[in-house]
Amino acid sequence: MKKINIIYFVVALSLALGACRKSDGVDEGNSIFQPKDPATLTAFDHWITKNISYPYNIDILYKYTDINTDPRFILTPADIDKSQKMLQVVKYAWLEAYDEVLGVDFTRKYAPKQFMFVGSSAFDSGNTKVLATAEGGVKITMYEINQMKLDAESLSENYFHVIHHEFSHILHQTKNYSTDFQKISESDYIKDDWASGITEETARKKGFVSAYAMSEPNEDFAETYSRFITSTDKKWAALLAPGGAEGTAIINKKLNIIREYARNSWGFELDELRAVVLRRSERVTQLPFIEFN
Repeated sequence: MKKINIIYFVVALSLALGACRKSDGVDEGNSIFQPKDPATLTAFDHWITKNISYPYNIDILYKYTDINTDPRFILTPADIDKSQKMLQVVKYAWLEAYDEVLGVDFTRKYAPKQFMFVGSSAFDSGNTKVLATAEGGVKITMYEINQMKLDAESLSENYFHVIHHEFSHILHQTKNYSTDFQKISESDYIKDDWASGITEETARKKGFVSAYAMSEPNEDFAETYSRFITSTDKKWAALLAPGGAEGTAIINKKLNIIREYARNSWGFELDELRAVVLRRSERVTQLPFIEFN
């Protein structure tokens, strides 16, 4: 996953709850799963419940709490107005893009189950900016919410490219892609050395859409998937240009495998999804944003 160590875990909660009965002596009044006090819920909370939690089974954490953040970073809360706008954009430009192509049942089943918004930037030990972190395909934390700009280019580059990247990991962890993909650049993956001075131009010449894609095959897959579906034709051509004929041919070979994977494993056309993603991204500035305060 993007700039983090992925945490794989299995939740056995349903089994534990199924085995509990009142006769077990459980103190239900002190359950850790306390319902939210209706008196404390805001209009935004009610909107989240109706538009995000119920239809998609996704929890939204927009109020800052240390326990839910990465202890490696010094962070600040997300501005409430920015959080409200960001979530409406996420719904329209990301969740509903997959709804349009694959149906809401697909999105509900495979989307990450928790999103957290953080106001400030995050930098890792190498002073590399972290745009988002993901935990085992379950939780995505988005940083720099307070710097959000409502234009398609900024949203795609700083937020949606990362969300699509992480979502592609969920897809290939559920149904793996062809081993032919990793064979294309098998000798060029360099693990963490991608962060040690590898330029984007060098990466393109070697057939990678980004330096980060050179780390290992799964990141190469996720970067190629997400860069393509969030790039206009003009932006994609500009991305390929530094690679020359050789680098471009390699990237296109990888892209065609991803196209086949989307079609054969999930039943959708990658180019159709891209068209929907780009159309919705261009229209975010025209959204009738709800003012909750």
